[in-house]
Amino acid sequence: MNFKAKLFGAFFLSIALFAVSCKQADQGSATSTSTSTSGGKIVFINLDSLLENYDLYTESRTLLEAESRVAESSIASKLETFQKRAYDFQRRVQEVQQSANSLAPVQLQALEKKFAVEQQKLAQEEQDLVAKRENAARGLEGKLVELQKNLKNKIDTHLEKISTERGYDFVLIKGNNAGVLYGNKAMDITEQTTKELNDLYKNSNEKPENIVNEVVKDSVQ
Repeated sequence: MNFKAKLFGAFFLSIALFAVSCKQADQGSATSTSTSTSGGKIVFINLDSLLENYDLYTESRTLLEAESRVAESSIASKLETFQKRAYDFQRRVQEVQQSANSLAPVQLQALEKKFAVEQQKLAQEEQDLVAKRENAARGLEGKLVELQKNLKNKIDTHLEKISTERGYDFVLIKGNNAGVLYGNKAMDITEQTTKELNDLYKNSNEKPENIVNEVVKDSVQ
């Protein structure tokens, strides 16, 4: 499973045994998309498919990844500039070493001290740039987690709504790290649920940009 699916799987397990009280009779398609047992009516959702087809998630994720690429490009440019400066420093050191015999001891000592200070600054700058690059990668991971948390409430709310309407007692998650290894296709409500979530998104005033802004704000707190 890819990275985003692993992240999403962690919090989706919290609804793997999602249950609601059934106060309404079975409606319409409930019979054809679920099965009844002595423990209640059970359906499942394929996690991977939902991840790949939930428009609000994929569009928001695309914005976050684009933001991350901009940051990564900026750091790469700074690293390239640093490497040129480091090369120039090495060249100057070599030139001094080659002409050391022609320099006065006091002058040579002063240059050695100057180069030592400059070398220390370059080493610290390199360390800072590498740390920024690593932090940027971790930052994207953190923002994706926050994005998933942000959208989880929307999915939870919708599952609770349709479970009450259609008489589902349990909505399980099928996929890696989930508890369902096999499920009868008649019990699979993934496509139906994804379409409903996408319809809700299209008919709402929600914008991926607003979701991303909220995610970024939460991830830096």
